[in-house]
Amino acid sequence: MDGWGDHRIRVRDVDVSFSAEDVGWQVSIEGDLPANVADDLVDVVTRQITAHAGLSAVWVLLSE
Repeated sequence: MDGWGDHRIRVRDVDVSFSAEDVGWQVSIEGDLPANVADDLVDVVTRQITAHAGLSAVWVLLSE
């Protein structure tokens, strides 16, 4: 999938991009995704990264 970010997925016809930054991963949701679905998606990805890396991780909402 072409576009911004290091990795991209599509959820409910919405593009979600993941970009490696110095402080962690920036996740951008490009389109209308219900807030609870977006929160659940980022929560699951955060838990998967934590389990894979063996390090603690948190996600922070920068803007709505």
